[in-house]
Amino acid sequence: MIFMMIILYGVMVATSVTVEKSNRSIEVLVTSIDAKYLLFGKVFAAILQLGLILAAVLGGYAINHTFWGDALDMVLDIPGEVLAAFAVFGIGGFLFYAFLYGAMGALVSKTEDINKTAGTLQMAIMLVYFAVLFQLQNPDGIVMKVCSFLPFSSYSAMFVRIGMGTVAMWEIVVSAVILFASIFGVGWLAAKIYRMGTLRYGNPIKLSTALKNIKGM
Repeated sequence: MIFMMIILYGVMVATSVTVEKSNRSIEVLVTSIDAKYLLFGKVFAAILQLGLILAAVLGGYAINHTFWGDALDMVLDIPGEVLAAFAVFGIGGFLFYAFLYGAMGALVSKTEDINKTAGTLQMAIMLVYFAVLFQLQNPDGIVMKVCSFLPFSSYSAMFVRIGMGTVAMWEIVVSAVILFASIFGVGWLAAKIYRMGTLRYGNPIKLSTALKNIKGM
């Protein structure tokens, strides 16, 4: 669920940014509001929409589970601590990657270029997905422990360790602090790239070029 959430809504954020560039509506928007708020608005609107959908699904099943004969308990009857972990690390992982997708969208002027620009990002998400998937039978192994502290993989690895393994509270706290500190850094960087790239048209901007331009600002 987290994997699909990041892929689908991340691409949605990137596409929204690129569409505004391609139809030049961004030129009007940036005259009335700070560019970083436009990016933050897209990201938080996406997570609000997703949160409402998930809340409706879980709440609806909790009320009507007897009519379903408890058939979906294995999927939707989630223990409180696991649900809390999903909220913290799922939201954190989504924010981390959504900001990166927004930055990737600002580097191109055509929607057909998004997949090319965001290809490396999507590959990283796929690698995390399969790395965690192959370690499900060993949630307390060294691979999972390392992945649970890395910001680009902790949203999945730590969630699995909480649900299927043994993890100390200090590990959860440290992992969450690292993740949200990284979100702050990535959000700041994405806002800079968004501001720099939104009014630049033509060929896609290389990420290395964007970083150099930001450094010189």
